Amino acid sequence: MLPFVITPLLHRASLRACRARWGRDYFDDLEADGDYAGCGWSPPRLVAASGACGVLLLAYTVGCGVVLGF
Repeated sequence: MLPFVITPLLHRASLRACRARWGRDYFDDLEADGDYAGCGWSPPRLVAASGACGVLLLAYTVGCGVVLGF
C-alpha cells in the first residue's frame, strides 16, 4: 500500500519541480501539441485517486493492527 501513497507524492513533486524550472506554459504547449504523454498516462485525478486509495489502505491496515493488537 505504500507505493500507492509514495508514487503519487513523487509524481506531484516532480511535476511541480519541472513546471517551476521550465515554466507552466512549456508543459501546456506540449500537451496541446500532443507531444507530452504525461497527462495521458497519469491524469491528475487518477494520481489523486491513487493517493487517496493508498491513504485509506494504510489507515485501514494500521487501524486493524491497533484494534487486533489489544
